[in-house]
Amino acid sequence: MISLALALTLAPMDLAFVEPLTLTTGLILEAKYEPSSDRFCLSVEDFAPLKVELEGAVETIERERSVCKARVKRAQEDAEASVKQLRADHASLQESFKTQGIALDEARFDMRLWRASAVGVLVLGGIALIVIATR
Repeated sequence: MISLALALTLAPMDLAFVEPLTLTTGLILEAKYEPSSDRFCLSVEDFAPLKVELEGAVETIERERSVCKARVKRAQEDAEASVKQLRADHASLQESFKTQGIALDEARFDMRLWRASAVGVLVLGGIALIVIATR
């Protein structure tokens, strides 16, 4: 008796119900739930408009994909051109940096030479004044 009651409570109930599906075109289809297969099923009449809408959606997606591919390709080409320009600018700036560094080193050498010359002139001038003053 208990096994019969348990079997009745665990047996799937006939839960056939209808779920409305609204397409983007505004068309409303009805999908019937089939408990034996645990799926929603459409009638042939309802399947045809759904198939047409899905095909249209796939075509739209393919068009958008091609547009996106074109944008990505254009962006890659622009980026490659920018990178080439930046590399050329970088190379010219490095060359400029090297030449300015060499010029700076030469200017420092010249400054040290003039400083040493000035110190030499002052020292010799001071010695000459001392010699003149002591005579």
